[in-house]
Amino acid sequence: MCYDMGVKVITHRRYMLSVIWVLAAPVGLALSSAAAAPAQITYLAHIREATDLLRRDLPRQAEEEFAAANSQDYADPQGRLGLGAARLAQGRVDEALEHFAQAAELAAKGPAQARAAGPLIRLGRSICMIQRGQVMKAREDLLALAQEDFALALPALAYAELAGGNREAARAQARLALARFPDDPLALMVLGQLSPAREGIPLMTRAVELCPGSRYAAPVTALALPNNPGAAAPAADHRVRVQVEQGPPRRAVVTWFGPEEGIYVTLKFDGQELGISNTAPHQFGLPRELGPGFHGLVAEVWSDGAVLGRGCTLLPGDIEGEPPTRYSDAEYGAALEGLRVALTPIPNRAHLHYSLAAAYAATGQRQQALQNYERVVAMDPGFTDARQRMVTLCSALGRKGSTREISAVPSSKRICITFDDGPNPLLTERILGMLRTARVRATFFVVGTQVRAHPELLREIASAGHEIANHSYSHDDMARKSPAEIQQELLQTQVAVEDATGRRTRLFRPPGGSRNAEVRAAAAQIGYTTVLWSANVGVCAGVPLKRGLARLLRDIKPGAVVLLHNGPDQTVNVLPDLLAALKKRGYAFITMSEALGK
Repeated sequence: MCYDMGVKVITHRRYMLSVIWVLAAPVGLALSSAAAAPAQITYLAHIREATDLLRRDLPRQAEEEFAAANSQDYADPQGRLGLGAARLAQGRVDEALEHFAQAAELAAKGPAQARAAGPLIRLGRSICMIQRGQVMKAREDLLALAQEDFALALPALAYAELAGGNREAARAQARLALARFPDDPLALMVLGQLSPAREGIPLMTRAVELCPGSRYAAPVTALALPNNPGAAAPAADHRVRVQVEQGPPRRAVVTWFGPEEGIYVTLKFDGQELGISNTAPHQFGLPRELGPGFHGLVAEVWSDGAVLGRGCTLLPGDIEGEPPTRYSDAEYGAALEGLRVALTPIPNRAHLHYSLAAAYAATGQRQQALQNYERVVAMDPGFTDARQRMVTLCSALGRKGSTREISAVPSSKRICITFDDGPNPLLTERILGMLRTARVRATFFVVGTQVRAHPELLREIASAGHEIANHSYSHDDMARKSPAEIQQELLQTQVAVEDATGRRTRLFRPPGGSRNAEVRAAAAQIGYTTVLWSANVGVCAGVPLKRGLARLLRDIKPGAVVLLHNGPDQTVNVLPDLLAALKKRGYAFITMSEALGK
């Protein structure tokens, strides 16, 4: 019996060649006296780390970690259960079902602690059934699961009823779930969608608050529409084959369908190293008698400290009876509880905001509807018709921006000081101190990833009275992106700024000034005006400070927009003298929005 164990070719940071080792060789086993054994973390440590990655909405990384766990213990169900959860989170439903089926077989024939994974496996399979449209089958399974684990099954049962169009049953199940678990986000979403708009808004708002902020695509998505449908599966590794010859003597033969030069093969039996071989045929002696349950064989082909390939198979035991436990009940139970949290269904956050937007629109609250559509597009610009609805609302609310670029402002003796990039933990507070000393207010064009990383610095900028504007989310080249991608970049930053400060942004500066008519039009469509500059601190690069300051001052005219940076250039060195020189020349300082009358 041989299963796909997930990601097959891994260069893992935790594997290193460390010590020289030699084992007593069973018959036919070739050993290398110069080979070194990889130092490994434990099976349950892999499970815990993978579960944490899954809860942080990093399913691809979680998949690799669960695969590494399987290489430690191929016969325990938790690794296969985790692979199913990781693939379900990526919308790979058929593959997830396969892993849940494998986990069920291992749990049924494993020790008592392994059988404790059964309810989670049944939950995973039921959610897969819902995603495939087999709602009646999922409903039957969830009703049976509720007899065993009421808390685990009930919210998912409400979701299944809603997905199947049974509105009254869904409403009843959601109310029953909320009576027992008042903060279950899936039950809140189901009841919110089935309630009149005014009653549904607070329910769905509470569901949004309870959903993890970073997990936009849940392990189980609400009302289908996973945010990453059809993600490509990693190719199976057919270069390593593990066969068992029953003998006597019983032995494993590992075949590597690749160059033999410089490689060696290791074999694990139930997570324990049996030996290493650097000579083909790679043969390993196995125990004469196998205990109850399944036993896992994992072969790895190594070269230069990296795993080139991995092959696995399961062996049924020779003896009837209760399989022995290999882990402490406390450690095993803690790892399983982590998987329970990661597998518990929560709503798709984009769907929640879409439903909230529709409810707000139905009650005439167009501004709140627009904000929720913006959040949907920030997560997924292709989510149903959210982007079109957002654009329509922007126009209806008079939020249309300008396709005209702004590089200077009409003024006699007023100028705008602007800072790109940031917030930056090494520079922002120094810049704020200099502006405070000079009593100057400025406009900060911030990068969304930096806002997410340092929200407290953005709040300092806002509380000091400065304007916050948009410099994209990733600092990528906007001219190379589609209109939908441009709008997503702007809205991701807008949402980050709003979450940190409650403010909204309406001015946009493309990173590096890279733009075209399509960039300006996409920004204007959602209410943004594109701002460039007329004087750039870049003229100070590579010259003595005084000469650089003189160059910069020469470029500054009345109505100038001065480009400085929250990054590694001459800004912090030149800023105090620049502000003093401009004041001496009689200039006043205003924000970009003040200059444009916005």
